[in-house]
Amino acid sequence: MSLIKCPECSNEISSEAFSCPKCGYPIKKTPEPIYEKRGRHRDPYDFYFNCFGTFDGINSYWHRQILNAVIFLLSIFSFYIFGRVLRPTPESLFITMDPGLYDFLCTIFIILWIIYYMWSWLTLTKVWKIQRKEGYLR
Repeated sequence: MSLIKCPECSNEISSEAFSCPKCGYPIKKTPEPIYEKRGRHRDPYDFYFNCFGTFDGINSYWHRQILNAVIFLLSIFSFYIFGRVLRPTPESLFITMDPGLYDFLCTIFIILWIIYYMWSWLTLTKVWKIQRKEGYLR
């Protein structure tokens, strides 16, 4: 480490300095910051994934798919059981809704769940393809 003169103000400064402390004249180019690629990349979709069925600890593509399928099947099974428990009895049919309408609404609800699952699966595969191409996923 030696002392050099600043070309602008002739002040003696260190040869390791990036600029003159007196006048601010740049001596060396400031190095570009180095960004490391880490194994786990956080992206805007992580909030969505964590809210709707995938977890941070599961990194494998197939483990995530299996977990999503299990959560999906458990939710459909729970809605089926919930619907069976709350199904109107014959005595209360004249007060409540028609059982045909009830079955129709349950079917629509299950179809919407299937559409949601397929949409989330397609979105996941597109995002993972992009991340794999950029080097964030292995």
